[in-house]
Amino acid sequence: MPKNYAEFYKCALQVNPYSYIKYRGLEHEMTEEQYNESIYKYCIKNNISIIGLADHGNVDKSSTLRNYLLSKGILVFPGFEISTSEKIHIVCLFSEKTEEQELERYLGELGLSNPEDGNSPSTMSFHDITQRVLDRGGFWYAAHITSDNGVLKGKHNNLWQSDKLVAAQIPSKKNEVDPKYINILKNKDPNYQKQTPFALINAKDISKPEDLDLDTSSCLIKMSKLNFESFKLAFRDPKARVKLNFDINNKYPHSSINEIKISMGYLDNLSLDLSPNLNTIIGGRGAGKSTFIELIRYALDINPMSQNANTSFENICKSNLGIGGKVELVVTSHAQYGKQFKIIKRYNEDPIIKDINNNVSSYTVKDILPNIEVYSQNEIIDLTTDENAKLKILNRFSNENDNNDEKKEEIKSNLQSNSESLIKTEEKLEKLQKKINQLPKLKEKLKHFNELGIGKKLEVQGKVSKEEQYIKNTKKVIEDNDISITNIILPFKENYNKEIKHIDIFDSIQRITNNHNEKLQEIKSTFTELKNTTQSEIDKVYNDWKEKKKHVEKEINEAIKSLDDIEGKTKEDIAHEYTETQKQITSIEPLETKLSQVNIEIETLNKERMQLKEDLKEIFDEELKNLNKCVKKINNNYLKGQVNIKIQPYANVNNLIEFLKEENGLGYSTLEWIKNGSVAKLNL
Repeated sequence: MPKNYAEFYKCALQVNPYSYIKYRGLEHEMTEEQYNESIYKYCIKNNISIIGLADHGNVDKSSTLRNYLLSKGILVFPGFEISTSEKIHIVCLFSEKTEEQELERYLGELGLSNPEDGNSPSTMSFHDITQRVLDRGGFWYAAHITSDNGVLKGKHNNLWQSDKLVAAQIPSKKNEVDPKYINILKNKDPNYQKQTPFALINAKDISKPEDLDLDTSSCLIKMSKLNFESFKLAFRDPKARVKLNFDINNKYPHSSINEIKISMGYLDNLSLDLSPNLNTIIGGRGAGKSTFIELIRYALDINPMSQNANTSFENICKSNLGIGGKVELVVTSHAQYGKQFKIIKRYNEDPIIKDINNNVSSYTVKDILPNIEVYSQNEIIDLTTDENAKLKILNRFSNENDNNDEKKEEIKSNLQSNSESLIKTEEKLEKLQKKINQLPKLKEKLKHFNELGIGKKLEVQGKVSKEEQYIKNTKKVIEDNDISITNIILPFKENYNKEIKHIDIFDSIQRITNNHNEKLQEIKSTFTELKNTTQSEIDKVYNDWKEKKKHVEKEINEAIKSLDDIEGKTKEDIAHEYTETQKQITSIEPLETKLSQVNIEIETLNKERMQLKEDLKEIFDEELKNLNKCVKKINNNYLKGQVNIKIQPYANVNNLIEFLKEENGLGYSTLEWIKNGSVAKLNL
């Protein structure tokens, strides 16, 4: 499919012919034919599409190189470099259709004082020469402006401010130019300030083919067609259409939609080839801009957030596609390292992803275009009242918070786990405390028994009862005792020998870990055996104790018989109550040690919670700092006073209000104080 959109082409705009090097007192180590071939090879190597021929005050010596490059498909703008009467050098270029005789005539009109010496200055002024070039349909740029014979080094501010000066050559990146010229190039020096837009270009004086390898030898011009008229047109919009090689950020390329095709429905057979740099769709009312965007959204399987927008979206898709309709996109995915994919979305079906060879892929749209967002016109208007949406848009201008989302989610997850552990531990504490709180009453009751002489009479029973409780507690502790043993699971596949180079190393790792797991099983078996043996031995001891208890039961029964009935309670009831009191005290007293341990657990969990909260606050502080930097950059560089963004930290409390509103007895009116700004920053 032929391209019908503008794209950047690399242009080397000051290439010299074979003979030029003699002006520098040097000689080539190759023939002219080899030189021309080498120039072409370096053009292909560096993806250079356009050459500007600019010998010094001469055109006839460039004809051989020009004809050779044309035969190889390189577009050539013929021209020359000339020195004005002010000794300012400019490069003049003309249409690729300009004949050599015409160039000779143009050069002859420009008043060279010595036609045989291309370096001699013209008798004509800067303004006269540049106007003459423009009158002949040509293009010119100020050469090496910060060097000898340059308009800035020569301090010709009046020439620099000329509205005819639309392009100027610098020797390096913009920020590497001599500092004394930086403000002039930024158009901030009042003595040199220009009222018309201008482009800064790199166009190194090429005398050796290998010079074309240098980034400073060429620049990028955005054109819809490869011809001189499109080239000149680009300089009317230099900010968008003229770039240095250094300006193109290949380190962070972006995804793009390259093609869209629509089958069936109202837009049947619509096929558009899109520029990877497309960022605006322009058209009159009813031209189909919204429909175009909504069909792209449909193919990407992204639904509008609001109900009204969703209804409109569904109606557009139904009327423009309908049953049997299909939208097909070809996209380039930055997330998948520049690979191209087809996204096929049939009406009322899920999208299908294919690679460029038409093989169905397991990727989803989010896998290949993870951060893409689509908004209709009405949704954009709705954004003005949605603080979260505005914040989300601002965050897209900052790359510094990219790693924070994962950290925040991890901390929030840890906080949730901490909360659950804290609640369970506090519940455990509450139960323990409830039991321990019974101890003073039980001890007072026991004291009362002793004051009545019951304790002395039932001393043996009390001791036996306490013994039994201790033994039962011991059996429970042994039963609850356990160890957690987990085998090592290797973090690579069993058939790793197909995926790695050093198989012997991984064989050793597997052998060592297998041995480790076997030892763990031995430990677990040993523990289980030990636990069973211990329980069995304790059971034997318990049985021995039961035999001993039989020997004292007569003494216990005699003691019970010696009791008197008290307040209607029989001696048996009194003995039972005394025994139960002893058992409860014996059971509860060890819990005081456990209570201390639980308090330590709670203290540890609270410290952990404080640390997690502080970690989260530090991330919020960092995000706020980065967001403020981002807002300052947007205000200064993009909005420039038309709109001013302000950040009010912790001002969006809508989610908090919605959360609290779910609690019984709380409503909007009750929570209005939060929205009125009474809460500057709520603690977690």
